[in-house]
Amino acid sequence: MSDSSKIEAAIFTALNDPTLKTLCPDGAWWNAAPQGKTKFVVVSLPTASEEYEEGRTAFEQPTYLIKAVAKESSTATVDAAAARIRVLVEALQAATGYHLMRVQRLERVKYADPDPVDAAIQWQHSGGLYEFLAEPL
Repeated sequence: MSDSSKIEAAIFTALNDPTLKTLCPDGAWWNAAPQGKTKFVVVSLPTASEEYEEGRTAFEQPTYLIKAVAKESSTATVDAAAARIRVLVEALQAATGYHLMRVQRLERVKYADPDPVDAAIQWQHSGGLYEFLAEPL
């Protein structure tokens, strides 16, 4: 039986990188960072599909949104972090119980949001949608 959370664990292990931690010292989080964090990475799963063969999962194809987020007026930090995220994620070849056949960025993501408390403060977001093609072992 496949366990997709093993792919997510591999992503978080890859994001535990000294260079990325310099850019995003508040860590990597699933869906949202805790309140008070100002430079971090967020991983979420907007979509996933599976292909079945002979009564079992033959392939899984999750697409993860992985982005750097920073409470800054400039995009320099999040852009550098997004570039590092791409290197780390696209280098993944395995996750416990899976052979990662392909990992690729499908789309670049970049935008700014005003702070909900003070609209003069901006939250910068930069990263991408990463598609995995994973074969359960």
